[in-house]
Amino acid sequence: MKNYIKQIYEEGLEAVKVNDYAVAEQRFNEILRKAPEDKLAGNAQYWLGESYYGRKDYAKAAVAFAKGYEKYKDGNKGADNILKLGLSMQMLGKKEEAITVLNSAIRIKPDYWPTSNLLAVILCEMNNYTEALRVYNDLLKYQDDNYEILYEDDYYMLFKRLNNDVVVI
Repeated sequence: MKNYIKQIYEEGLEAVKVNDYAVAEQRFNEILRKAPEDKLAGNAQYWLGESYYGRKDYAKAAVAFAKGYEKYKDGNKGADNILKLGLSMQMLGKKEEAITVLNSAIRIKPDYWPTSNLLAVILCEMNNYTEALRVYNDLLKYQDDNYEILYEDDYYMLFKRLNNDVVVI
């Protein structure tokens, strides 16, 4: 059974790579039905969400990512599930809900920079630059020198925006 699950999982990943989301959905759902406790089940749940997200079915993606986080939060896709749940909520225009989800995720895993970055982006979209700057500042204490290389320009532009030196981030 283990080899069968691995084969189905790999078929699902290959389907995602070529944007064949219907096949991916079938493969990942098969794993979740037949082997929900298998070590690949958490990843299958995540990639099921990605297959919906790839089709721009953000409502189904949000449900899949929420289930993935709820059931497999300690797995290697736990943080990614919550990040993609936030992205799905953002794409649905539910920014307040996205902020709530992302703030919860940050309390659980404060050093996962993609979640903090997405939260800051959404806050900027809502013109809440002060809060976005707070998110970046909070994240700085968890990051190494690579963080500054990746986000120095965003941080600087946000800081300038707060000082009314520029109009666009």
